[in-house]
Amino acid sequence: MSLGGAFTNSSMAMITQSHALGQISTNVANINTTGYKQVDTNFKTLLSESTANFDFFGVKPVDYRRVSEQGGLLTTGRNLDVAIGGQGLFMVNQQADLSGETFYTRDGSFGARVAKETVGKVVAGNSYLSTQDGYYVMGWAADQAAVQAGTEPFPVNDTKTGTITGARALSPIQLNTRAEADGQATTAAVVRANINALATNTQSLGIPVWGPEVTTTAADGTTSSTWPRQNVSLEFTPVAGSQNSWTVAISDPNSGTTGTATPAQVTFNGDGTLLSPTREFNADGTVKRSATIDIAVTYANGTTGTIAVDVDALTQVSSATQIRNLDTNGYKEGSLIGTSIDAGGVLSGTYSNGQTLPLYKLALTDFQANDHLEAIGKNLYRASDAAGESRIFSADSAASVGTTLTSGALEQSTVDLGDQFSKMITTQTAYSSAATVFRTCDEMSQTVSGLKR
Repeated sequence: MSLGGAFTNSSMAMITQSHALGQISTNVANINTTGYKQVDTNFKTLLSESTANFDFFGVKPVDYRRVSEQGGLLTTGRNLDVAIGGQGLFMVNQQADLSGETFYTRDGSFGARVAKETVGKVVAGNSYLSTQDGYYVMGWAADQAAVQAGTEPFPVNDTKTGTITGARALSPIQLNTRAEADGQATTAAVVRANINALATNTQSLGIPVWGPEVTTTAADGTTSSTWPRQNVSLEFTPVAGSQNSWTVAISDPNSGTTGTATPAQVTFNGDGTLLSPTREFNADGTVKRSATIDIAVTYANGTTGTIAVDVDALTQVSSATQIRNLDTNGYKEGSLIGTSIDAGGVLSGTYSNGQTLPLYKLALTDFQANDHLEAIGKNLYRASDAAGESRIFSADSAASVGTTLTSGALEQSTVDLGDQFSKMITTQTAYSSAATVFRTCDEMSQTVSGLKR
């Protein structure tokens, strides 16, 4: 090797080790950065000089970011923090209408961002899920018709490809997308009660229920809906000549509620247990339907409804007529009081009426080679040719390839401090050795120069 080649190689070695030390310092600086992935600097030979008799090889640094390496999970308790376990990255966009470039991140420390202007589907004044740097988090809006029908409100993964099926468009996740939740009229009740066996007059069992929707139009033309509280009274009148039979009617003189009951009569055994109506059974002997009185109700405001009243536990003994326990479905309208993200990536709203409704689902993406994504700062990555093609999926199905989400937690940095200090010592030694070679070359060149004098 010529003296010039030694100069070149030693200087390249010092530059390369300086680069490696720079990456080590970056790793150490980001030891507490959420979702940060450690960068390892590897080395490869580089042809630095070639003569007729010899090829001189120097060294070049090659950085390798371990995007696929899993970091530990740190519990935070914040309802908008989400940690990814396994494959996948969150999708974010700086533009409200998602017209900008889509970036990817493992940092799930999300918060709320209030839009300042209306752009596309983003409305000024509304609150959206975003990264700490204001990038909009992307996902799918729930199909509210499917929510009401009790069917799947989000697109699902194909079981073979693990990719979302259907043409549902992604959108920025709005935290206050449904500020009000509809009420629901009562349609079923379970009454555990007793009718006084010694009574000779009508006995009443009052059942408070939620009535059907009532829509009110204000002077400015806006409408609002309420589900008012109503009272339904089951009126039991003893049948003449029978100690154990009662007719059933629906009436409430205080509210004006009226209705009919089917069947219109109940009968008890001598021990006070219910004889009829009776239960309905399936072919295997399991209960298909409890002993039930179906009532059709007309409320004082003119609305109507039907309620199936389970009277399996209705008795007739010589004690006061009273309801021992009452369960009814239905609820009033409610206002949004909070949001949270569950293990399936579903953003749900909690309402003042006790209901929880799905609003959005987080979209995840994965590349053929995640470790080749381009890091651009702010815990973000950009797609690259080397990373390959991507797929979009959700985390709550078998097709998610083992990906899990942990709500109220964040993924920690993958940097191992002990490992970095060890590499720092090795890098320092390599740099000092290269510097020694360079200094020796310099001394030798001075010697050669002295020979000319």
